[in-house]
Amino acid sequence: MARAEIAEITQQDQLRKAIQQVESGRIFVNTKGIQSALSDESLQNFVRLQRVLKINNQAARKQLEVTGIELAGKSVVYVDDYSSELLREFAEEIRDEFVGNTSHGLNTYISVHIRHGYISSQVRGQFELHHLATRETNGAYQDNQYWLERLEPLGNVSLEKANRLFKAFSSDLDEIVEEVNSKWIRIKDPEYPT
Repeated sequence: MARAEIAEITQQDQLRKAIQQVESGRIFVNTKGIQSALSDESLQNFVRLQRVLKINNQAARKQLEVTGIELAGKSVVYVDDYSSELLREFAEEIRDEFVGNTSHGLNTYISVHIRHGYISSQVRGQFELHHLATRETNGAYQDNQYWLERLEPLGNVSLEKANRLFKAFSSDLDEIVEEVNSKWIRIKDPEYPT
């Protein structure tokens, strides 16, 4: 009986850990925020789209816009469905809000949860774990006391050189993390076109 109880508790604990891992890997989308940010015109277009889609007669749904173009030397005529245009416009506005809204868009989520925390702590943390990088305080990098104590038998000249190298390494590491954050992990937009 005790084994079954232990097995069940263990299974529940493993399930809880698995759920936490899945939850921590998700990107949160503030759907209510996106809905509230949509323009009145967009919401009116959505209502019009719903009305148009309720019309059963395909011929009545078409707002014919006949356009002639020449393709490979032949005249081509195409017909545009009004509902397709409404859906496209609505989907584009939702996409733009999801990606670029400054208070609840994907770019803001990435900035808060990935660029300004996760990347730095994951990359820098590995070097700090092995005492290879130090933190910047008041514009200067701290001395690497861990290695200075272990390298003390080498003498003051070597210690000063080692300390300068550790500080330069820490500075270079921070520059790389900043480049990753500012240039690599970006959503293309007018401010960051590449």
